Amino acid sequence: MKHALLHALQAGKGGLDETFGPLVQHWRRAGPPDLRTYCGFGTPHAVTVKGRVLRQYDFQPGTPSDSAWLNFWRIILRLLSRELSGVPVVGYLKSTEARATTSREGYFELRFSLPEPLCAAWHTAQVTLPDHAEHGSVPVRVVGVADFGIISDLDDTVIRTRAHQLWQMLETVLFENSRTRLPFAGVGELYHALARGPDGRGDNPVFYVSSSPWNLYGLIWRFLNKREVPLGPLLLRDWNLQTLAGSHDTHKLEAIQQMMTTYPDLPFVLIGDSGQEDPEIYREAARRFPGRVRAIYIRNVTGGRRQTEVVKLRGELEAEGVDLKLVPDSLSAAQHAQATGLIAPGALPKVTAAVEEDRAAHGRY
Repeated sequence: MKHALLHALQAGKGGLDETFGPLVQHWRRAGPPDLRTYCGFGTPHAVTVKGRVLRQYDFQPGTPSDSAWLNFWRIILRLLSRELSGVPVVGYLKSTEARATTSREGYFELRFSLPEPLCAAWHTAQVTLPDHAEHGSVPVRVVGVADFGIISDLDDTVIRTRAHQLWQMLETVLFENSRTRLPFAGVGELYHALARGPDGRGDNPVFYVSSSPWNLYGLIWRFLNKREVPLGPLLLRDWNLQTLAGSHDTHKLEAIQQMMTTYPDLPFVLIGDSGQEDPEIYREAARRFPGRVRAIYIRNVTGGRRQTEVVKLRGELEAEGVDLKLVPDSLSAAQHAQATGLIAPGALPKVTAAVEEDRAAHGRY
């Protein structure tokens, strides 16, 4: 039965609408719009906050005891969102106001130009729908001086997804939730070590770039928070069948370029996996922004021919002065990071302990 449901996805969103639309309408609420906000980011002088306005539906976050079928139904509800276009949106950050109107797909983008610079830290913006008296708050990451930034993929880099195996990936995404999906061993402590930097007291920003759809934003955010992986802005995309199938497009490279241009004086550490095209994307990013990539870590989740391809690519990057490490786990990445001065010497034992603890609880990955 699961495979029959998975095959229904081949028709894309239109096919899901046709198959599940009547059931979804039964779960929709009549009432005010559902305001969704996504973690903002920017500099002390300029900040961007994105979000979406949808029709409401009855929906509760997942629990560890939820059945696969309940998880599947919640994913269907997420993917079959009903967008509201032309809705005015007003945002406030400190004393600065920004305005926008939702697009055809319900998205909006608020751009704040700050007359007085903000300190480099986490801030909170307020977002309202004045025509509907709806409002919400959203975290904003303001980045100033830092040792470096971290740009990370999510699937098969932070979250065990098996994205290079289509049907196994779909089964993981569709039939699990934020409390049942698992991180790779020690990944949270590794990212905390990188965020703290070489002296252990830094505040380096972490950004997550993924081809996952914005519909899954809440699930991913709760996963990161639950698994104690450093929070940071998520750069996702609108969904279609190609999104679910994990096919390559320009989204990741454009998102990385956005980070590089937003923070022109900040070098970056790039983290991904060998399952899809992260190594090739990161190579292109390093070439477009020479001298800006401190290191590239690629989690080896494939082996065989794909491993050979990544090793060849590593040689090309080394000739250009960029260090790409193909690593089996978080501990190997941490060992290299310590040896090259990206993390504090005292961070390695913490990563080692976290890897051992996670493996004991959830298996060797």
